[in-house]
Amino acid sequence: MEQALIDRIEALQADRKSKATMVSQIRQQFESARLNGPYFRCSASVSSGSPPRTLLASLPS
Repeated sequence: MEQALIDRIEALQADRKSKATMVSQIRQQFESARLNGPYFRCSASVSSGSPPRTLLASLPS
C-alpha cells in the first residue's frame, strides 16, 4: 500500500520538490505506524503453550 501511494505521487504532474515532500511524509507516516502499531502480548501463549481463550473466541469458525 505504501509503495502504491508513492507511485501515485510520482505520477502526479507536480514539481520534484513537492513530490519529494509528499513521499517523505507518506514514508514517515507508515514508519510511525510500524513502530507504534498494535501491541499483542505474547507471554500468555508462551507460558501456557496455547493461545488465550479470548484470542480463540475472536477467530472466525
